[in-house]
Amino acid sequence: MKTFIAWLGAATLAVVATPARAGEPLKPYVVLAVDTSGSMNESTGAGAPSCGGSDTKLNHARCAINRIVNSYGDMVFGLGRFRMQMGGTFPSCTLSGAGTAGTSTCNTSTDMFELLAPLVDGENQLAATWTNGTINTCTANGTDPELWGATGNTPLEGTLRGAKSYWQGAQAQNFTIWPSGLPGFAPIANDPTNTAFLPKIGKPATCNPNPATCDNSASCTSATNCCCLEQCRPYVVILLTDGAETCTGDPALGAASLLATDVSNRRYRVETKPIGFGIAAGNSQIESIAHAGGAADLPGINEGFYAQNEADLQLAISSILDDAIKTESCNNADDDCDTAIDEDFPGKNGTCDNGKLGACRRTGTLVCKADGTGLQCNAPDASGSNETCNNVDDDCDGKVDEGLVGCSCTPQGEQCNNADDDCDGNIDEGITRPCGTGTCQGTETCVAGVFTGCTAQQPSSETCNGLDDNCDGVRDGFTEACSNMTTGFPAGDPRNNPGDPSHNPIAQNICHPGQRTCPANVGPPNSFGSCLGEQQPRTEVCNNLDDDCDNKIDEGTGGADCSSNCGVGTTVCVNGQIECNSVVQPNDDSCDGNDDDCDGQIDEDWVCDNPPNCGCTAPNECNAVQSCVGGQVVCSGQSVAQESCNCDDDDCDTKVDEGSLCGAGSECKFCQCAAPCSTNSEFPCPMGKTCKEGVCIVDPCFGVDCPAAPNGSKQVCQVAANGLDHTCVDACSVTQCPTTFVCIPSTGECKPDDCTTFPDRCAANQVCINGVCETNLCSGVNCPSDQYCVAGQCYSSCADVECANNQRCELGKCIDDPCGGKCTNGQVCNDNTGTCTDDNCGDVVRCPQGQWCNPHNNGGTCEDDPCVGTACPGTGQVCIGGTCYDPNDFVPDGGVPVRVTTGGGGGCSTGGGAGLGVALALLVLARKRGGRS
Repeated sequence: MKTFIAWLGAATLAVVATPARAGEPLKPYVVLAVDTSGSMNESTGAGAPSCGGSDTKLNHARCAINRIVNSYGDMVFGLGRFRMQMGGTFPSCTLSGAGTAGTSTCNTSTDMFELLAPLVDGENQLAATWTNGTINTCTANGTDPELWGATGNTPLEGTLRGAKSYWQGAQAQNFTIWPSGLPGFAPIANDPTNTAFLPKIGKPATCNPNPATCDNSASCTSATNCCCLEQCRPYVVILLTDGAETCTGDPALGAASLLATDVSNRRYRVETKPIGFGIAAGNSQIESIAHAGGAADLPGINEGFYAQNEADLQLAISSILDDAIKTESCNNADDDCDTAIDEDFPGKNGTCDNGKLGACRRTGTLVCKADGTGLQCNAPDASGSNETCNNVDDDCDGKVDEGLVGCSCTPQGEQCNNADDDCDGNIDEGITRPCGTGTCQGTETCVAGVFTGCTAQQPSSETCNGLDDNCDGVRDGFTEACSNMTTGFPAGDPRNNPGDPSHNPIAQNICHPGQRTCPANVGPPNSFGSCLGEQQPRTEVCNNLDDDCDNKIDEGTGGADCSSNCGVGTTVCVNGQIECNSVVQPNDDSCDGNDDDCDGQIDEDWVCDNPPNCGCTAPNECNAVQSCVGGQVVCSGQSVAQESCNCDDDDCDTKVDEGSLCGAGSECKFCQCAAPCSTNSEFPCPMGKTCKEGVCIVDPCFGVDCPAAPNGSKQVCQVAANGLDHTCVDACSVTQCPTTFVCIPSTGECKPDDCTTFPDRCAANQVCINGVCETNLCSGVNCPSDQYCVAGQCYSSCADVECANNQRCELGKCIDDPCGGKCTNGQVCNDNTGTCTDDNCGDVVRCPQGQWCNPHNNGGTCEDDPCVGTACPGTGQVCIGGTCYDPNDFVPDGGVPVRVTTGGGGGCSTGGGAGLGVALALLVLARKRGGRS
């Protein structure tokens, strides 16, 4: 059971601290906040510290702290620093690098304090772990960090305010100082002595007895506000700094705030003890922090502490700790808060004498010395006189009536007085009296005037034996921790030894012992009842708890294969949750049914054992080959069958496509029955086939619809060199575009390599005309709302203009038709000759983008389109040859095709005209309505 007892010790870490037992000092709670500003990298000039490393202030500080932590057991010690990295929650191995840890934001908020090791009784090694000089060699579970930093500012006030939040069980403004579920959280609230208050030393004659409202500051003199009482256990913050506040704060305000730390409607005094490292004694800021932090301001005395090297630091910290540790004094008070008064002085109030004999002997009681350091007897002194015949030792030499001639003894009853009262030659013989404690009684005997040798049983710790061991009148009647485990942990298991290097005291260990009760006043003998309520180790699962109680969290969980349709990986446990750590592989060459390289295909890079034929042996099958099917490599072939034309050995006779396999007029060629190509037709083979070496074979690209490439490019089917297979390739890789044209990847089309295809090549004040960027004359021209711009001039629309039969409307005005409006049957007026001619626009003449077909110029000639860059006023109007019309109400004379422009409304626009297809469609519409010439 020894190994399990060690585990019980580890399982009780949830208790922050225990009260002092009789005879033990009361441990102070001490949080040391270390300056990690950039100046801590400076040399002390005293040489390397004793722990090794270079001569820097921070290395000297680490060494001093480590030696103090490992030598002082009579304190509960916590370690903090300036917050070095504005991220994360509470310290982990990754928050401190080997000398670099980021730079904190400079302010006075509680965010400036970072707790590294909490206040946990018996776990001071947590602080030692941060100062043992391991240069942050993190182990797998992150339990070997190191105190580094030395890169940022000096936020003294913010650090003290953050420390106050920790004492109160609160968090920083934006960060978790210490998680509420871990040991060391809310140290004052979890202090078992937090309700014990003692009279405050140095209080005024009258004061406030209410610890919830009184003033705890050292400078308080008010008769109504100063505290009569203060908490029994000392709470201390040691601020180690080598420089002044650099974040616009006042650290004295932070120290004063700590003196009034309110928890659960009680006011506690948390004193601040500043140590100026590398600072000359008497520094004004160090002294102001000390005074505000609880030290009396005595004339000519430095209340702050000062150090120049490791040895000075150890001396300063030791002095602070020695002053804070409370031990029992002989003063009729409970100095160490163990509910016992002067228990370290067990003889107090006992009987004593002045040590003299005969008539000089006086008795008294043992009382406290004035300085409280021990006991003294209050029996008065006395001096002897000449011997007379009175059966008394008058001269106090231990003899009675000696030297007196004729003096005889007069017998009396013997008393405990160091005299021969009954004249039998013996002193104090046979005199006894009752003695003992509680129910443990006995007798004591008088020897030389003093009762001694009490035969009563001495009180001892109660054991379950049916006896009243502690003499309190009750036999047994107590409970204790217990376990139903019959064996301990295996040898070497860290649960046997909380001091093991792998021991992680902040692991959320679920295990705890049970309780068993020894009933009162039974027996002897007596025995314990059943062990109840124990939580034993269980199988570790991923839940952010230490289920198997080995002081490690979630170890051994995960590891299962979690490869999926995208990536290969195994499960891992992250913050109590199972996650998959799958990663994309460079290829997919494993036959596992997963898309290892995440390209939408599964096992496509798998290669058989003997490429390229991949042949294998399968029972009762021939032509067997290896293949990857459903994530499994299988060897399969075909059953013996009739030979067919397919390039396979169907009948398994080691011959391929032998014999007459095809019908009349065809032959077995290219693994298929193929008929000869026709020589008398434009199409030598039926649809779906192609001619190869004189026979029609299946066209590998027939019916193939290639998908777009991953980059969006259009793909087309291309027959392989053997003529039997196909592949999908980019359309532009097979398209041959003429000079000055370019292939468009998304469509595979050839288009002009100019602004016609790429309008963004033109500037904002340009338009594309016949593939060339020209200045837009309408750019910047503002026309009235009922007009529009053409070639830099404003014109009215023809939308609402009515002209005579021998006229037509252009640019908002009616002009004479050179042909007199006589052209019919789809003819148009040739303005050059004044005669009607066929309309060649659309059917014969097709103009490139940026030009239009002018039907009035010899029946149809391509010209630069004046509508480019023009927007007609009014909704739905269209532009033709620079003139705006309403196609719903008016058809222009001469059957001019109607063209729709982009844009609308009044004013000018840089938009171009609509495409040729739209113009042709509207032209057909105009002719159906009976266009006039």
